[in-house]
Amino acid sequence: FNAALMGKNSGTKKAHAERKVEPRVAAHDIAYRIVTGIAAVFVGLGIGLMGCGISILNKSREKSDAVTLLDDLPLVTISYVILFLGVGLAVISVCGIYGAWKENRFFLTIFLFSLFCFMLVQLCMGVFLFLYESENVLDDVVEDFWFEEGQNARQRRLDYQDFFDCCGWANAYDSRASGYSTACPRSDPVSCRQSTLNWLAEFYTPIAVF
Repeated sequence: FNAALMGKNSGTKKAHAERKVEPRVAAHDIAYRIVTGIAAVFVGLGIGLMGCGISILNKSREKSDAVTLLDDLPLVTISYVILFLGVGLAVISVCGIYGAWKENRFFLTIFLFSLFCFMLVQLCMGVFLFLYESENVLDDVVEDFWFEEGQNARQRRLDYQDFFDCCGWANAYDSRASGYSTACPRSDPVSCRQSTLNWLAEFYTPIAVF
């Protein structure tokens, strides 16, 4: 009788112990699933960033081939940085998924630390892109070269106007004066400074926000 009672008590204690362990196991599994979900989201974001980098790289090369007055604006370099950030983010996020799936702390540590670093770099890139989308920066890069005299300078202005579908720099008439003689065949044109800002806002500002 005592042996049976002891066996029953032992079974009861074992059942209680199992019930106490179950919540811990469940919480443990939930934590790893959350990390897996977060890592999967960042894989998608990394692939999206890669796509954005390729898209603006093509736009930047197109601009570089057609317009020389913006050569001091490192848009091609920025495009490559964004592209490689996307690749890196996708790769380290895959490491995070693997680490969560295998419950490997080493890969999870790499994922979390790298993710923190990538977030800092992306924040800096976003601020950098926002700063470049300003009249003062464009004036520093373009304005002095825009108002140079001579046939080569005139051709650079014409190429710029054709690419951005604009006329003049600060306004549509400031490069028609004697010495510049840059024709503007467009009716009701936008200034080239404003047209450039619109172009940057269309292709680069969304990536800065992203």
